[in-house]
Amino acid sequence: MWNELCSAPGAEGQFQGRLNPTQSACVLNLSRLSPGDLLPLLLMAHFLCDFGLQSDRMAREKCPGGDSTLPWGWWLTAHAAIHGLAVALLTGVPGLGLAEMAVHAWIDHAKCAGRISLRVDQLLHMMCKGLWVLILAAG
Repeated sequence: MWNELCSAPGAEGQFQGRLNPTQSACVLNLSRLSPGDLLPLLLMAHFLCDFGLQSDRMAREKCPGGDSTLPWGWWLTAHAAIHGLAVALLTGVPGLGLAEMAVHAWIDHAKCAGRISLRVDQLLHMMCKGLWVLILAAG
């Protein structure tokens, strides 16, 4: 799979765990991923962004009433933008990144307001990743 994902000007597209001596760089072209390969990457990126990269402070201050340093909207926008960037980078489609950012903010706001549980919040986020893959597969 990685051979097909490596592209470099003037190179033969070979990726063997290290750079070919004639190849100065290997740029992974993730747009060539199959939907079956992209979905797990999107889900892993989601969990990294939602749990690994989100500090306790951000989790608290992104909710109305939990903000003390900046207005909550700034925190929520920043958190959603991290998710949007991950989707844009993995799919190669900035529009999907913007859609992820908007929907992620809406879902998290609903969770902050107590309209949905953490379980439903996470389920909705995962369903969005599936939707992005379906949109890409439909072409």
